[in-house]
Amino acid sequence: MEGQRQKNTVNATQRKKTIKQFATRKSLRPEQKLCLRLARGEECDKGAKCRYSHDVEGFMATRPKDIDGNCPSFDLYGMCRHGLTCRFGLSHIKDNKNIQNEKLISSDPNISSKPKFIPK
Repeated sequence: MEGQRQKNTVNATQRKKTIKQFATRKSLRPEQKLCLRLARGEECDKGAKCRYSHDVEGFMATRPKDIDGNCPSFDLYGMCRHGLTCRFGLSHIKDNKNIQNEKLISSDPNISSKPKFIPK
């Protein structure tokens, strides 16, 4: 019986810790997130009905600091599916635009301008 009580105490402690972690997590409302299509350099097909922000300059002014190093996706594929939201953005963001390495994309026939791993 004592072992069961101790086990319940541990589970309750773990639950409290998990709840506390989620409570402190900073979540953004959709209108505070940049539209993924714009982040990738595409045109948003939803236009004014899109629930995400289309303010690229505002996003770039408040985006988190980049991580040092090169973007592995950009180095491997010549493009990054995260676009402007990539934390390694220094390697493929120029003048608030996501660039592509056309030489790397065209050198591998298996890589198209829209990789299969990018959701529509």
